[in-house]
Amino acid sequence: MKSLESSITYTREIMSHKIQTMKKSYYESAINDLDSYLIGKEDDTSVSFSFEHISNWLLWEFIYEYTNSQRVNFDLLAQSTFYGLWANKWEYAIGLISEYYDDCLMFKYSASHLGQLLFLGYDKEMQSYLSLLKTMLNGKQSENFAKYPVYTWFILNVCLKLNGEDMSEKWSKPDSLGIYDKILTNWNSQNKSLIDNLIHEACAYHIWASNDDSCYQKPDDDGLFDFEKAGYELLEFDSADYFLFPVEILTWLCVRKKLGLYAGKNNLPELLHLGINIPPERPVAVPHSKLVQQCVNKLKKDNPNIQFDILIKLL
Repeated sequence: MKSLESSITYTREIMSHKIQTMKKSYYESAINDLDSYLIGKEDDTSVSFSFEHISNWLLWEFIYEYTNSQRVNFDLLAQSTFYGLWANKWEYAIGLISEYYDDCLMFKYSASHLGQLLFLGYDKEMQSYLSLLKTMLNGKQSENFAKYPVYTWFILNVCLKLNGEDMSEKWSKPDSLGIYDKILTNWNSQNKSLIDNLIHEACAYHIWASNDDSCYQKPDDDGLFDFEKAGYELLEFDSADYFLFPVEILTWLCVRKKLGLYAGKNNLPELLHLGINIPPERPVAVPHSKLVQQCVNKLKKDNPNIQFDILIKLL
């Protein structure tokens, strides 16, 4: 997008269209498919897809409420995040049943959900989910972790650094993370001026790289981007879901705050002043779902010989 203002206008239009026209075909259809699974009319592999749709819908509602009424409803973001977790954990559980089932949630979703857990203050749940993602990366799901967009690997990387870890050399990851390599080099710097500059660069890049028109620009030789130069590389953020919610930047700043490091203060870019990008002051209740519980109970009943340890942590 050319500016934050154009991004806000575009996002408002897209979210209004989705919320006003897609509830029956997208959200209610997912609920109906879960009900069908519970009575044996849908296969267990369909459940994750329904959870994913519900997760997306709740995120749309979160963005829609903010862009249309300035309301910040972190309960919606929390519910969206946990439905995303449930979707990916369900995929892993099905993989325990079938030797050849290696699906997982798209990495651009699972990495974003990982960062959202940190942003919302769910530290324990973030660590648990980080452990699952590492298990998948080291297991049969590894080939399904796409190299692009690269901001997903940046989120994973900074979450690992919170634990004093680095990404494994065995993982099939991008050779370069573009602008994020510069941030990672200085991720825990105590130079406040440098951090301010990196925050501003990251926010400017996020706004520029937010467009659902897929081909715009390619990196220079040094991995950075010339904002004036046209090209044909996929942009990082190709969905209005995250045009205004820079989860990759928020994750990095949350990691710095948890380590007691400077994370910007008075001179933050306008993007970070949006209400949805200011972390909640009070803990958000951990979401629970009766429908998810019913689905888990059925899967366990249908597969009594499988030890679904991951499902014990699902709820």
